[in-house]
Amino acid sequence: MGSSRRDEGIGEERSWRSDERIRVVDGCSGISTDYRLPEGGCMTMSLTSSLVLRTVLLVMPMVPSAYAADPCSAGSPSVLAVTNNSFSAYTINAVDNPTLTVVRGCTYTFNVNAPGHPFWIKLVQGSGTGNSYDDGVTGNGTQTGAISWTVPLGAPDTLFYNCQFHAAMTGTVEVTDGLDPLIFFNGFEF
Repeated sequence: MGSSRRDEGIGEERSWRSDERIRVVDGCSGISTDYRLPEGGCMTMSLTSSLVLRTVLLVMPMVPSAYAADPCSAGSPSVLAVTNNSFSAYTINAVDNPTLTVVRGCTYTFNVNAPGHPFWIKLVQGSGTGNSYDDGVTGNGTQTGAISWTVPLGAPDTLFYNCQFHAAMTGTVEVTDGLDPLIFFNGFEF
């Protein structure tokens, strides 16, 4: 959705939004690489050079607009209201059995008001209390009250929330990292 641009060459800074295609060409080696931003993403690239080494270093943080300045804002809201829709679903922030996205290192509070439906964060999908995921979790299995979860940096990529008694009350928890800058040197990603 448009771009801004300063002087050509070294010291150039350019910003992109939307899903523009970007071609980066190393002026010394001629190596070029094409990049495409995801829809809604943005990127700023700054070029620097060493006259002695004649290299170009590109630092390209891929920052989806949802991240803003706080990497924790990229996932689900940090406070989630959890109720039950009979015994068929958990209703989380007015949506039945949604997929949640959490960011490693961020803290989430589940305000549970589901009497008779203990809310568990687990390693596997299914009822019962086995395979509970307790790392960083306080109050796992609560049916009325707050569960606090600071997502560990080593958390698995996929977890689940489940009712202790009703298999239909379940959903997926996708665990992601915060901002990850990508570093390129002469067109090669590190």
